[in-house]
Amino acid sequence: MWFRLIAECRPAIIFGEQVAAAIAHGWWDDVADDLESEGYACGAAVLPACSVGKPPPRLKVSQWADEFRFLSSEASAEPGKWHTARAPYQREMMDAVNDPRAEMVVIMSSAQVGKTEIINNIIGYNVHLDQSPMLLKDTQATALAQWQN
Repeated sequence: MWFRLIAECRPAIIFGEQVAAAIAHGWWDDVADDLESEGYACGAAVLPACSVGKPPPRLKVSQWADEFRFLSSEASAEPGKWHTARAPYQREMMDAVNDPRAEMVVIMSSAQVGKTEIINNIIGYNVHLDQSPMLLKDTQATALAQWQN
């Protein structure tokens, strides 16, 4: 229906909207082929909502991780979608950074409870939804170098 409308009205510019994940399903190729057959030049760009003035969704870090985070087989014994429910004690540690009253978050914990992944989720959240200056400091330069690679 939309294609017939475009063919009849011949607008000078056409903007479409779709979630970024949908590109993987191949629909864009069909749309571009149809529009190019009508003489339109086509291009696609993934734009975050904040680039057009829309505020990011109100998510806590744990909610962001549950929706957007995937673990690679190199980084995890259980690759795939992140599930905070697998280690629910991590939720409060992640979400503490969303508390506007918090100026600093300090975590005291035992070893091997997922602190690196908590930090990765916090960084991912900020890169995706709340671009802001960040500083990651480690007491050992070798540990920080390993994390960067």
